[in-house]
Amino acid sequence: MSTFFRYFLMLITLLMWLQNHATAGIVVDEKNRFENAVNINRHIAVFEDSTYLFSPQDLINNDSIFEPLPSFIPQNPRGTYWLKFNINKTGANHVHLRFFYQNFTYVDLYEYRDHKLYKKHHAGLFRPKSQITPGDDFDNINLSLSPGDQTSVLIKIRHVKGYKPQFDFFLQNDNSFHARQMNTHHIDFLIFGGFIFFLFYALINFFVTWYKPYLWLALLIFGLSFYGFSMAGHVIYFFHEIPETVWRLNPVFANISGVGGFMLIGTYFNLKNNSKPLSIVLYCMIGLLLLQIIAGQLILHYSLNYKLMTNLNLFTLLLYIPILIATPMVVWKKLSKHQRLLSWVIYIYSAVLLFAFFILWFQKEGATSNIVWIANLIGLIVIIFFTISLGEQLRGIEVERNQALEQLSRIKEEQNKILEELVEKRTNELTETNKELEDQRDALAKRNERIELLLKELHHRVKNNLQLFSSFYELSAYSPEGKELKNIVEEGQSRIRVMALVHEMLYHGNQANTINIEQYLSKISIYIQSFLKNEKEAKISVKCGGLFFDLDTALPLGLMVNELMTNTFKHCNPEAEKIIVEITIEPGQNNAYILTFTDNGKIIEKDINQAGYQNFGMKMISLLSKQLNGNFRYVYEQKNRFIIEFNDVETLKQIP
Repeated sequence: MSTFFRYFLMLITLLMWLQNHATAGIVVDEKNRFENAVNINRHIAVFEDSTYLFSPQDLINNDSIFEPLPSFIPQNPRGTYWLKFNINKTGANHVHLRFFYQNFTYVDLYEYRDHKLYKKHHAGLFRPKSQITPGDDFDNINLSLSPGDQTSVLIKIRHVKGYKPQFDFFLQNDNSFHARQMNTHHIDFLIFGGFIFFLFYALINFFVTWYKPYLWLALLIFGLSFYGFSMAGHVIYFFHEIPETVWRLNPVFANISGVGGFMLIGTYFNLKNNSKPLSIVLYCMIGLLLLQIIAGQLILHYSLNYKLMTNLNLFTLLLYIPILIATPMVVWKKLSKHQRLLSWVIYIYSAVLLFAFFILWFQKEGATSNIVWIANLIGLIVIIFFTISLGEQLRGIEVERNQALEQLSRIKEEQNKILEELVEKRTNELTETNKELEDQRDALAKRNERIELLLKELHHRVKNNLQLFSSFYELSAYSPEGKELKNIVEEGQSRIRVMALVHEMLYHGNQANTINIEQYLSKISIYIQSFLKNEKEAKISVKCGGLFFDLDTALPLGLMVNELMTNTFKHCNPEAEKIIVEITIEPGQNNAYILTFTDNGKIIEKDINQAGYQNFGMKMISLLSKQLNGNFRYVYEQKNRFIIEFNDVETLKQIP
């Protein structure tokens, strides 16, 4: 019992000592000029304002509700806290001190002298630069002290990040503070400059070699460098009017580095080929990181709860670390020497991440400076080993590529040699074949010339024989047996002349088996006009569109036109001033042709299509049209129109 009482008295004594030191205030004299940073927590008293109703004037003279800061435990993570301490300046010189802290979002400091408000300061990490008191900064406040000043300092802290505030306050001489801060900034910017150098190095290597691991290395370095630079508080000086937005980007940079790291591991270890399931797992982790970015920003936007966002990142980090460790183990046998070297980097990287997890878990918001150090350490490890490993692997790939090119060059040389031999052999064979073909072609040409000569001779003899028949008919026309016999002879003579004309055109033409039908019908028209010698002037038009037909088609067409033309001249309209005849042949449907014969003769009163009325000429036209698989019809449209639809013989041969 006495022992417990003794410890109780010691505790009471300690509290009284702390209270006395808190109320006694901080003395600044010639000996104590705060050249080094001094923690002043033991001189500070604190009060948690849960009602948000107190003003500085209410609290500056009220010490009863304050308690010593070292024994204080904050309750509300989003509460308002009031802190108070005194500074006594002795000696003959003016002193400028810096009051600084970490992580507080909104800080208002009031200087009271002689129980009156002397000066008011506004600072805090979330406060825009335009709202911060000139001479102060986001995380520090300038205190100017003159000899004999007795200053009561009252501080209002409103912390809105979701963490219970961790109170740690320091005083330091202004010159020493800026010198220390300048040295820290030089180191931070030097490290950041190194990161940027390696970032451009990775990007340049990617655009030169198009080797994808360099791209993912650049993404990893980008995330790590900007995360460390932003966590050190430098980015807000570039965007000083939106500091809260800048702080929200810190987890985004961290997750971007994670995406780059996973993509780098996946491509560097060629997991698509070495381990398909593990490749799928890594892509799932990348998707989870992207979702984590979105979820974290939503949390900060709607609740500004940095603690919840950090805990979310920590728990997902526990999922990422085992996957990072397991990845090299799964594909270890398939890795090259350089890839195995990088595996040890991944193990070190995972260990540092695990160390960062414990620091964040235990130190919470106070881990800011340590996290910056860890981010820089990870960046250093990643840059050095990944750059070396990627360079060595790329060099190995280049060596293998050169060896493959040399082997390919040898194979090409052998193939070219074989091809040259084959080409030479084939050329000789083709030369012999061409010689044989030329001999065959010459023989075939001579044979064709002989056949063409024989055909021409045949046509010539047929024409002569038909001409002989025509002469016999002509002699018979002068027989005393009468006019009827003369008409029969003349009609037979004209028909024979039409047949002879075909053979004559084939004999004199350039083609041995086809004739120009327009020229053929024109010659028939001229012949009939001169043979029948009608007194009236005749105007004959033949248009066949440059068609060519063989003998079996042209001869029936010539006979039909001969009959129609003869009929026109013998039975012309006496009232007409001249005989007008139009003959056309044009293509029809289904590979057929249409021959149209039109004259200005008298209308034929009876239907010539009735078989019982047809004379010999019309019967012959009907039979010849059927021979060409066609038909023959007559219409009167202010003139006589005879229409013959037919197929040429070559087309008929192709009809199944």
